Order: sequence, then C-alpha cells, then structure tokens
Amino acid sequence: MKKVIDYFFETLTVTLTFYVVTCFSISFQSVLKVFVRVLNVALIANFYENLKCKYSKKAAALIVAISIVILIFMVYFIGYFKVDGTISKLR
Repeated sequence: MKKVIDYFFETLTVTLTFYVVTCFSISFQSVLKVFVRVLNVALIANFYENLKCKYSKKAAALIVAISIVILIFMVYFIGYFKVDGTISKLR
C-alpha cells in the first residue's frame, strides 16, 4: 500500500510540475519558449529514469504516458495560467 501511495504522490507532483512548465510554454512566444520546451523534455526524461529504477521499463513508460495524458486533459479542461502578462505586471 505504501508503494501505491508513493507512486500516486510522485506522479501528482511531476504532473503538476509539467502543468506549470506547460503554462510557461504556452504563454511565451519568444526564445524562452524553446528553453521551456527543453526543460519540459528534460523533466520527462528525468521522471522516466527515476521510475525505471523503481519499476520495470514498461511500467515506467506507462506511468509517463498516463502523466502526459493527464497533463493534456488539465490544459484542455482547466486551461492555462498566462504567465507572460503576470510577469510584465510585476515589473
């Protein structure tokens, strides 16, 4: 049971991190967009490597795929937080 709870919270944390990075990616239309996309790919790769150490390759790939699908649903149904307007207002 502890393993399931650990898996759930780890996946939730990474999915929310993906969501924040995706909000940045959608908001910016400049060179930062490339940086944010590279960061998102690096986060996915790091998450996959961490899962691969704990579970099998198939399970790790499935968990990453499920996390990405959840992210897509979050952006589609919840929307995204426009970061570029917020940053310019803070200046």
